[in-house]
Amino acid sequence: MYPPFAEGYLKYDELKKKIKESTSSTNVPSTMTTTTTTTTSAIKFSDALISEVKRIDEYATSLKRKYSVKLDEIEKKWNDVKSWKKSNFPNVDHHVKKTHQEYSEINEELNHLIDFIQLNIVGIQKII
Repeated sequence: MYPPFAEGYLKYDELKKKIKESTSSTNVPSTMTTTTTTTTSAIKFSDALISEVKRIDEYATSLKRKYSVKLDEIEKKWNDVKSWKKSNFPNVDHHVKKTHQEYSEINEELNHLIDFIQLNIVGIQKII
């Protein structure tokens, strides 16, 4: 898990707890049948899972927007640096290195985003 994305990960343990609650026979009130309780618990679990998937999707979408903006900014800087290089602008090599470093950093962040998405997919598949 990547700590900066901690709030966006699937709350696997909470969902697992809901599954255990839905299969627990101690949750069956004397006035209800086991089938009704099981169905109600399954619906609650399903609702919780759908809610989690929506939350994760919103979180991932916000990260995508954030990185899209960053990439646009870096691309603009890179275009400026390329034009400076053609114009023999002094100290352009410093700007080339800086822009390259920014590309490297966002590449690393995007790799973390891919890992985040894959881990959540595995968690969702496992919980189902």
